[in-house]
Amino acid sequence: ESYGSRLGPCQRRTTEEEEENANDHRIKVAVRVRPQMASLGEQYAQVCCRKVDDRTICITSTEEEAHQHYFTFDYVFTGADTQQDIYNEAVVEMVDSALDGYNTTIMAYGQTGSGKTFTVLGGEPEAGTEGKEIHTNSGLFHRILNDLLIFKNSNIGNLHVVMTISILEIYNETIRDLLNKKAILTLRGGVEDIPNVRRVKVDSLHVVNKVFNIANSLRSVARTNSNDQSSRSHAMFVVDLFQQQNTPQSPNPPSPENIMDEVVPVKRCRITLLDLAGSERVKKSGVTGNAMLEAQNINKSLAALGNIVHAMYSDAKHGAFR
Repeated sequence: ESYGSRLGPCQRRTTEEEEENANDHRIKVAVRVRPQMASLGEQYAQVCCRKVDDRTICITSTEEEAHQHYFTFDYVFTGADTQQDIYNEAVVEMVDSALDGYNTTIMAYGQTGSGKTFTVLGGEPEAGTEGKEIHTNSGLFHRILNDLLIFKNSNIGNLHVVMTISILEIYNETIRDLLNKKAILTLRGGVEDIPNVRRVKVDSLHVVNKVFNIANSLRSVARTNSNDQSSRSHAMFVVDLFQQQNTPQSPNPPSPENIMDEVVPVKRCRITLLDLAGSERVKKSGVTGNAMLEAQNINKSLAALGNIVHAMYSDAKHGAFR
């Protein structure tokens, strides 16, 4: 069941529901334990992590005297959970919030080879599902865009809905535009302040897939001992959504470049998906040369991210992002 079809044409939340939703805007953490992979020689490895309930996992040490450690999250997923399960449980409400005008960020974090890219961007379709726009292995990116497009098409005639996509990568501390031949960009304050970033308007999954394939083919990846397709950069997928009532004063969709000139108010939100490069131990991954430099920059940036999250949690006045 798709999100867009459940929402219905121009159906909105009540004021009470919106207030309740606003009060629950906090960072939520989901953990996904991927299945054992024969390609990595794990088919006979001892399983040390088990799901206790929907919010708790138990880690059992493999030492001679085994110790159990329990950890609590907002969501817990295992290898038995599908891409659709994760989307329905942890992401649909975030899409709902975005349609209400809230900016939303989904960040995939973990060590190399843990399944971050598969979760966010998906994998190859299984046999029998080839040709389907959304298949079993489709990731969060395509599922989000699919539901936004369903919402857009269900409101034709009542609401103008305009969507744009920009795709960036952070490679060795440099920001590159993957939709503009890896053009190097300069950050000034935030993503909205990046000049010359290319934003592509999309109105169908066919266009989304075309844009995605172009960007994905340019992303920096390499083979390591830990991962056949190891991401060597952090990838940022930015979806900007603009909504405007279709009235005699606004018969045409708004232009993202001239929002301030619109007579009828435009509701704008942003959904950002981050597929972070995985932290790695150089001794285990076996990288050398330029890949060694990539690993150092990846680990350094992830450590900085950890400092920022800790500063937010402790309500610090300054986050040491460098």
